[in-house]
Amino acid sequence: MQAILIFIQKYWKQIALGFGALLLWRWVRGNGETTVKHEYSTLGATLSDSRARALADSLFAAMADMGTDVDEVMKVYNTICGNIGDVRKVYNSFGVKAYASFGSPAWSWIPSNPLSLKGWIKAELSGNDHNKWMALFTAAGIDV
Repeated sequence: MQAILIFIQKYWKQIALGFGALLLWRWVRGNGETTVKHEYSTLGATLSDSRARALADSLFAAMADMGTDVDEVMKVYNTICGNIGDVRKVYNSFGVKAYASFGSPAWSWIPSNPLSLKGWIKAELSGNDHNKWMALFTAAGIDV
């Protein structure tokens, strides 16, 4: 413990500068957008707006923290895979959310990238589950 205190006393200026630079970077970069840059047509969708929002929220909750609830992600997949309009509606409802290397950052100052649902799925799933979602996005014409 004493070694840590000595280190902080010796390098407090560098630590403060680094922390300040990180906060400045986050401020300049912004907090990330929460809406998709391109909304896809939901023509033919059978889901209500509130149901699509609930499914999008469910996907976010399943991937947000360390570890991914793959069963929940695939449950949503099975709910929407039969209707391209529903896929697009859930995609639009998900929007763009900040993504760190381990999921959604718990604090706004953690460096992150704004990703759409497709980006989150790419980062969180692998193997056959990943391939199913990518095929679904391709079928729906979602390329962002």
